[in-house]
Amino acid sequence: MISFDEIKKLIDKANKIGLSYHVSPDGDAVGSLLALYHSLKKINKHVEIFSKDDLQKNSSLQFLEGVSQIDGSNHTIKDDVDLLIILDCGNPERVSCNYNENKIDTLCIDHHVSNDKYCKYNYIENTSSSTGEIIYSLIKFLNIEIDKTIASCLYTSIITDTGGLRFECTKPKTFNIVGDLVSTGLEFWKIYEQSFLSQKYSKVKLLSLVYDKLKMVDDKICVIKITNDMFEKSGSIDEQTNDIVSYGLTIDNAMVSILIKSFQNKTKVSLRSKDNINVCQVAEMFGGGGHIKAAAFVTELSIDEIEKILIDKFRKILNG
Repeated sequence: MISFDEIKKLIDKANKIGLSYHVSPDGDAVGSLLALYHSLKKINKHVEIFSKDDLQKNSSLQFLEGVSQIDGSNHTIKDDVDLLIILDCGNPERVSCNYNENKIDTLCIDHHVSNDKYCKYNYIENTSSSTGEIIYSLIKFLNIEIDKTIASCLYTSIITDTGGLRFECTKPKTFNIVGDLVSTGLEFWKIYEQSFLSQKYSKVKLLSLVYDKLKMVDDKICVIKITNDMFEKSGSIDEQTNDIVSYGLTIDNAMVSILIKSFQNKTKVSLRSKDNINVCQVAEMFGGGGHIKAAAFVTELSIDEIEKILIDKFRKILNG
């Protein structure tokens, strides 16, 4: 695996750097990307963001400086880009841009244990709570001052991937980093409110449809389905569904939550669990990955087909 010193050399020699993340980016992906973007601009690097995803539509992250320029139109890597840094993305199929790996140096920075190490250079640290935590350390290594703008991006990254610093991936190091970020004067309470307590009306309408169709299997497996029809009726978009899978685990006795949704003419599945039930192992069976308690994959199977398969698999896991 590449070191921070080697990453610095790649950045130093690159005339133009491209940044991207995974499709349907969450707070960690967006926050870590923007933190690195603002940091590299501070040392006068020519940096450009590439994204298939439009973050100007219904994104809850519009309070972050730089989100306004991500409209989904700039997603093909140009010939003048020397280095593409892909953040928080475990496999090449989920990268939110088009690129030719034979014509460009690629660097993946990620914290997912299931990362495929698909780039020419890879920095994978699965002991970190988030990709944002890694980017914090990298920025420090590059000796770039973390101002309020960068701190806000990193704080968003970390708190969204740790569930507001409550998931088990949150380590003492994470709290120390958050303390350093807060010391910049960022309004951390506002970021928390905007990340967790603020919902667009279309998201609330979607939730009403979700709750109406939600079901429990054996009182332990929560199944949530989101169809194209539900997106249309609510006026919501895929980017608003990132946290819905976690709602299933708030139900008494629920051990596994399964979110199945329509996604780019395919079916996307997000999995969450309690008590070290390994959902990543299940996701890997379908070409996906993630963490022990949080994983995802995309499949050609229909919503109903994959629902039946997953219920059978988790029944076997839960029944020993």
